[in-house]
Amino acid sequence: MRVERIIVGTLLVGSLIIQGLHAQNQREALALLRDELDRVAISVEKLQRVSSARGSEPPARLTLAPVRQAPPTVIVAPDHELDEPLPPPPPAAVPFDSNAARAHVERTFEHESSDSGWASEAQREIRENLSSHLPATASVRDLDCRATLCRLEVDFPVETDFQEAMGRPGAMARLWKGPSMARIDRDSTRGSVTVVGYLVRPGHPMPVEAPKGSLSTLE
Repeated sequence: MRVERIIVGTLLVGSLIIQGLHAQNQREALALLRDELDRVAISVEKLQRVSSARGSEPPARLTLAPVRQAPPTVIVAPDHELDEPLPPPPPAAVPFDSNAARAHVERTFEHESSDSGWASEAQREIRENLSSHLPATASVRDLDCRATLCRLEVDFPVETDFQEAMGRPGAMARLWKGPSMARIDRDSTRGSVTVVGYLVRPGHPMPVEAPKGSLSTLE
């Protein structure tokens, strides 16, 4: 009976010891688990703080600076320049007056002296050219040469003869190498055409009347 009690007591003590060991192991495991949970909680807290810090910052925005236009440049003249009068406007271009130009050339021819040597040679050349370019119906009514000018007057009995001889471009250039000017007179009664031409000696300019108020002549 005593032996049975000893065995039962031994078993009870062993069971208590085993239970104590299990309890200690559980406590150690719970401590390790608690430490691990604490570390995880700390990590989660750090992540939350970082996320909240990033979430509180506003997103970066691209802003364009306003374009500033430069103010208009204003040029102010000095006081002494403001008092100076403005220059007068350039004179208006005077329209060409062919009648006045021919009248001036004719006056120049009438008052020009004679150069017999050049005049005779010029007349010979003009007559030769007229015979080559004018129709047989045309007639030379007058030919007079001075020092630098010749006056030629040719009569065409009908308009068609005049158009054939003088109506083509460069007709006067074929008759004379120097500058030339012509006046055309039509006789409606006869139906004839008279050409009065002024031929300038080669190397000399066409006489041009100087503008009024000018002291020099145009060469």
